[in-house]
Amino acid sequence: MLTGTIGKVGNSTLTREEFTLLQKTANRIIKNIAKEIMTGNIEIKPVYNTKNKTTTCKYCEYSAICGFDSSSSHYEYVGNKSKEVILEEISKKT
Repeated sequence: MLTGTIGKVGNSTLTREEFTLLQKTANRIIKNIAKEIMTGNIEIKPVYNTKNKTTTCKYCEYSAICGFDSSSSHYEYVGNKSKEVILEEISKKT
């Protein structure tokens, strides 16, 4: 059996604590989205990745019925962040 440590550089693994934090954050976001849907808010909020210049619409199965018009509607813009920045941001929100 191999034993050792996982290095930090160039590695996308999470510690148990980081994974728990990420899991709790994901659950909170899912609950908030569910509450919004239950109150009737079904606003279209596609995401545009500024680094890759791609949108979530590219992968959406409902684009034919969605009605999102990129010329008159607005994307939610996001950029790529490092794992450390994301973990720091979500740890401040908990």
